[in-house]
Amino acid sequence: MRGYLAAIAIFCNEVKGKSALAISRDLGLSYKAAFVLLHKLREAMAEELKGRVVGGEGKVAEVDGGYFGGYIKPANMKENRRDRRLVRN
Repeated sequence: MRGYLAAIAIFCNEVKGKSALAISRDLGLSYKAAFVLLHKLREAMAEELKGRVVGGEGKVAEVDGGYFGGYIKPANMKENRRDRRLVRN
């Protein structure tokens, strides 16, 4: 039980989550056991948030620090490619 609680505490206190490899090292578990444990934690968290809607009628959803748009990478056409292995290029 202590292992489960320690894994939950470590997982929830990380900003971007925690990898199974790091959990296995921290708690002395096998990678497979840590992977299954984290998978079950993520499933439980997703089940809790199921059906919730961001914003909605009379509510406003705001996002800070988002950047959208900018440079669009051109298509990689075969006729426009340069073979840099050749002397002429």
